[in-house]
Formats: sequence, C-alpha cells, structure tokens
Amino acid sequence: IFTVNAFRFYFYQAKKRAGVNKRFHDTRHTFATRMTEKGWSITELAQQGGWKQLQVLKRYTHIDAKVLAKKLG
Repeated sequence: IFTVNAFRFYFYQAKKRAGVNKRFHDTRHTFATRMTEKGWSITELAQQGGWKQLQVLKRYTHIDAKVLAKKLG
C-alpha cells in the first residue's frame, strides 16, 4: 500500500535528484498551464486534474501571453 508518508518521501527524493525546489501543489499549476498550451480542452483538463469547478481550474491555469499571441498569428 502506498501511504502518504511514502509519497512524501519519494516526492522529496525526486525533487532532490532533479534539483527542483517546488511543492507538489505547484505541479498542478504547471500541469494545467502546460496541457492548456498543448491544446487540451477544459473538459480533458478538468477530468485529468480532478477539478470540479471551472473557477478553480481558471486559477490554476496561467497561459503565457506569447502562447496566446502565437495562436492569433
């Protein structure tokens, strides 16, 4: 059985090896942003990320202005 403590241990080990100083929660923001930039729909993103409310999902997604400009051009 994979416990919360085991998850924390392995997440910490992965951060240490990768030289990254982020919290697990930060990875949700990155996931939402990157997948939106790759063209995932709101429905796909909400389902994969576990968001039930659009307002919350919007808070997690931070699309770069350059990405938006590229889509327009």
